[in-house]
Amino acid sequence: MIANFYFNHDRSTRWRLLLAVALSAAVMEYRLSWAATDISRWAIRYGGYWMLALTSLLFVLTLKDELRAHWPGWARLRPHWPGLLGAVLIGVFWQVHEPHDFKVLFDEHVLAGIARTMHYEREAAYPSYAHYANGHFITIGLGVDKRPLMFSFLVSILHDLTGYRPENSFVLNGLLGFFLLLLTYGVGVVAGGWRIGCLGQLLLAGLPLLAQNATGGGFDLLNITALTLFLLVAWNYWRQPGAGGLDLGVFTGIMLANCRYEAMLFLGVLIVLAVMKWARERQISLTLTSALSPVLVVPPMLINQIFWSGGNGAFFQTTPDNFLNIKHVPDNLAHAVVFLFTPDFHQDNDVLLSAVGTVALLLTLVWTIRRLPRFWREPGLELPLLLTVLGVLVTTGVSMFSFWGFWDDPVVMRFSLPLYTAFTWSAMFAAAQFCRGRMLPNWVLGFAGLYAVAAAAPVSSEAYMTSEHQTFISYRWARDYVLAHDQDKSILIVSRASVMFTVYGIPNIHMGIANAVPLKVADCVRLGLYREVWVVQDYSLNRQFNAWVEYPPARLDRRLVLQTVAEDDYRTDFHIRISRVIGFDGTKPAGTVVLPSELTGDTVTIREGLGGEYKAPTSTENEMTARPADEPPAIPMLTELPADPAEMGIFMSHQYP
Repeated sequence: MIANFYFNHDRSTRWRLLLAVALSAAVMEYRLSWAATDISRWAIRYGGYWMLALTSLLFVLTLKDELRAHWPGWARLRPHWPGLLGAVLIGVFWQVHEPHDFKVLFDEHVLAGIARTMHYEREAAYPSYAHYANGHFITIGLGVDKRPLMFSFLVSILHDLTGYRPENSFVLNGLLGFFLLLLTYGVGVVAGGWRIGCLGQLLLAGLPLLAQNATGGGFDLLNITALTLFLLVAWNYWRQPGAGGLDLGVFTGIMLANCRYEAMLFLGVLIVLAVMKWARERQISLTLTSALSPVLVVPPMLINQIFWSGGNGAFFQTTPDNFLNIKHVPDNLAHAVVFLFTPDFHQDNDVLLSAVGTVALLLTLVWTIRRLPRFWREPGLELPLLLTVLGVLVTTGVSMFSFWGFWDDPVVMRFSLPLYTAFTWSAMFAAAQFCRGRMLPNWVLGFAGLYAVAAAAPVSSEAYMTSEHQTFISYRWARDYVLAHDQDKSILIVSRASVMFTVYGIPNIHMGIANAVPLKVADCVRLGLYREVWVVQDYSLNRQFNAWVEYPPARLDRRLVLQTVAEDDYRTDFHIRISRVIGFDGTKPAGTVVLPSELTGDTVTIREGLGGEYKAPTSTENEMTARPADEPPAIPMLTELPADPAEMGIFMSHQYP
């Protein structure tokens, strides 16, 4: 029967289908069998920007054709002014409370670094460090990252249009928040009218997590915006006869695949929808453009290969076999439930949307699955909504296998955004079914709006979860201090946050480079290359030794002699310090670590006052016991950690309280 169905079509259709299958198979085979990490990095670095530029251009041209063919006219859009007004007001509401800054370090700095390189050099790579030479700011050590490129590409477009500034990342997310609200309103209008669309906007307004992302530099808001656009485009394709809307659906799906790692799975949603449409119409409708489109899936496939190769720190926190493992599911589910349904004015969750969305999602699934044969024959929103929601549930389920999947973690809670988006769609669809033939009551809209102001505003204003991003808070302080005290960029910074300083045009090198050539670092001032060399180091409180322990990537070669410039206790158990290099002590042994048995007064330092020099006590034990009983003991700094991984465990197991 399949063979008859295939051969009943003309030769050109059969050739287009064979071409699409062959190219798709070739891309998958290359990814699974042939792809080498070095080749993938080379291809992404030099071709990633241009492939995304081509994809975006084709998307814009196809969108223009679709709008020209189906534009309802301004007169018919005039009644939808509440949706536009809601998008503007809620978009502004998201901007007024949370701080505008890079919040998930160092992910967001890497994205900004890639955007910088795309803008200046048209290469998809982040700058590792930078120097000033002959009046020019020169980036060095470009590296290809494991993160998808679409967000960085769009930021680079903003750089092209408005000039380079790191804050363009926040501008883009602010614009994306506005478009997310408009697209959500569009889904509501398709589901049941303008009131349903306004309900969706108000439900999103009550989610403080969106305000946090709308003022940050990450790609998660882009992901759910593209996901909402994908739902509308899938509906547009499903409602048209033949191949109408297919090209736009394909290019939207490819752009979505370049937004987040797991977003490639939604290309499968589009394929299933296309096959069901062909079966409904008893005809294969495939354009040549769509048949050739698998070539544009190469960039996300190569990014996926780079990620799973473990290169560039993809698995620096764990092993590949533990990264996704079923043993993590019970704990991750428990933390997800706590995050979604715990009423707390410190959490960036939305209990109302979680409760209403869960019930609505279950009702939507039951409603559409029970009536699937009918919806399969009708060009409505139901089937595209069902398939897209199932795609969200699959990707959310994949995140439950991750070793780093506690949604109540301040850094990880952004992973809940696709599910919250599906909750919003389902709530609008369920409301439309219950109000079929009637208007949505005013009190429903009023309650949703009142909840957004009463619950979301204080959470966003306090920005409690943002302040829980320890690395963000500490390195924001260090960055601002350097920018305020180095107007002429004559100080070389040594830190583990080299990409951050490069993004802001500050000359710097990574801590690892300084440890490889410590004498050259000390000579930078003597030779007049820089006025000073500053070192940024962060520490955590080790409970076992009651001592400040350097974060491993922040350890510095012990032969470099330091003097404190400034320091900050941004939490009782975290500390950051900026020191200047004042010399090189060649009498000390090389290296950054010693064994615990070698810890003496020479390897333990006490935090002195601002500007004080490092001084070593006679011994750790005397320092901890020599103070009066009514005076709390000083906390020493353990500047060296064990080299033996087995002994490292006694330090790192107590790094966090």
